[in-house]
Amino acid sequence: MEGKLSSLKEVDEFRVTDRPFVEDPRAGVESYSKIFHLDDSWIGNLPKGAIVLNVGSGIYRTFEKQIKQAREDIRFVSIDPTLSINFERDPDGWYIEDYSDELLYKSSDKPKTQDSKYKIPLNHAEFQKRRISKATEVPGAIVAFAPHLPIRDNSVDVFFDTFGANAYLEDEEKSKQYLTSLHSILKKNGVGYLNYVSQDRLEFLQSFPDVEIDVIEVEQMPKLKVNYYKLKLTKMI
Repeated sequence: MEGKLSSLKEVDEFRVTDRPFVEDPRAGVESYSKIFHLDDSWIGNLPKGAIVLNVGSGIYRTFEKQIKQAREDIRFVSIDPTLSINFERDPDGWYIEDYSDELLYKSSDKPKTQDSKYKIPLNHAEFQKRRISKATEVPGAIVAFAPHLPIRDNSVDVFFDTFGANAYLEDEEKSKQYLTSLHSILKKNGVGYLNYVSQDRLEFLQSFPDVEIDVIEVEQMPKLKVNYYKLKLTKMI
């Protein structure tokens, strides 16, 4: 695991979470399979020694652990920006908000979300040690931020962005840079799965001539007057 960031202040522009903070089946293979309508054979059909990228993995990396139990040969790259946070170095002026099944790191000058609980770890060094220990139980955890991913081009067989950057990037230019990064790191004949894709981002993905797009599901949100798409991308040979 590697990373250059050491301060909470460096990640404050993002909505940075540990999702989930506890071992939770909703972050595992069953949940991912349900979201993207994958049948039981998909893990077995991965190429031998495949590299799987999970953007927004969460420190407990339940998805990775469950796949590793079925396929020892699979290698992972798991991206979680919260791994960059050094609580021992930067313990003051921040709190951790306990909201539903996730933890949200926020500066003390920002208001607490309604109906949530929040707490500050009493032992910052121990808290950080526990998080890093969990994150590194399966090799391949890295610190990275969208839009640019520190991964070699044409190196990933399958990627998942289920609870990752695509859902949180609000700047459209940064989102295009991020989607371009995903396209670049995917191998020929590689497959990617994206959740919470807006119409604009779908149209941008359609501009890549070597990408075949399957719309898995459309989530209609009439109150917001938008649709969100779940997509399967295939990078053509």
